[in-house]
Amino acid sequence: MTQKKFDRLLLILSILCFLTILQIKFFHIKFNYLNFDIDTIDKTNDIVFNLATNIIASYIFYVINIQIVTYIREKKTRKLINNYLTDLATQMKVGQLYLNKTYFNNVDFETLTLGDFSNLTTLQNTQINFRYQQINTLGINTNYSTGTYSEIDLFDEEREMVKNNIQIIFSFPYISSVDYDLINLLHKIQSSFFYIGVKHIKGGVIYLNFNQHFFEHYENFKALKKFVEPRQTT
Repeated sequence: MTQKKFDRLLLILSILCFLTILQIKFFHIKFNYLNFDIDTIDKTNDIVFNLATNIIASYIFYVINIQIVTYIREKKTRKLINNYLTDLATQMKVGQLYLNKTYFNNVDFETLTLGDFSNLTTLQNTQINFRYQQINTLGINTNYSTGTYSEIDLFDEEREMVKNNIQIIFSFPYISSVDYDLINLLHKIQSSFFYIGVKHIKGGVIYLNFNQHFFEHYENFKALKKFVEPRQTT
């Protein structure tokens, strides 16, 4: 169970307790179906009332001392790691743009399936001379070129940059307070078979089922864009 699901569960429980208190105070639960006498009903109502009150008090304490503190930590940590996340996503964007223009120029790049990657079984080791434009950190639209890079070089540079940025992100205090799904995704990207394959292919290894890992990498990038927008790259 994630932290968000746990917090929602506590909120729902507290709401139910509040409704129970209203029921006891204004309508007085009769428990007639249990055949209780009046004294037993009163005692039962008192027990339920005290239990519900204690749960609500505990929830308020939890919100003030844990939930709010965690929220503040998450916001501060997210602000600290945002530049690293943006750089990471932007570097991945370059590779995805290369794929789009080279292999998927006539299809909707946002709706690709595993079958579309069936021919991407390896990376080429010939010069690609890929050119693109990107808004840099100063907000200036700048021309870039991969120069003498091959596909292997392009994605190996991405692998190194992504690995380094994720390591820096995970080194921040209170990183565990950041959205669980984001942290899980970064772990998934960091340890992906795609980057393992890039490293092996660079060393001359033929990697089986590489197209599946290529597609997984594509899916990871789409998921990452839900958390951070890469700098404009065209």
